[in-house]
Amino acid sequence: MKKRKSNKSGSFILGALFGAVGGAIAGVLAAPKPGNESQKDVKREGKKLIKSAKTSAKKGLKSAEKSVTKAAKQVTKDISKNVKQAAKSRKTAKK
Repeated sequence: MKKRKSNKSGSFILGALFGAVGGAIAGVLAAPKPGNESQKDVKREGKKLIKSAKTSAKKGLKSAEKSVTKAAKQVTKDISKNVKQAAKSRKTAKK
């Protein structure tokens, strides 16, 4: 069976998401605005980040689905091959 590859793109997306959250928070806190404007900014940025996170999650799920499907097909192929070899060996042994 093949070894799994690490998910570097998933780690990058997660890091980028955390960086965006940190940058948004720092930007809002450092801005010289009254409290109610800052609250509106935080709410607006939060909505943007949630939308971005949902998009990233959907992409991650699609990628995971493709990987699982590919792995399942390979396992099915390997099992089929092993069953055929075992049946062939059994026929040869009976002769």
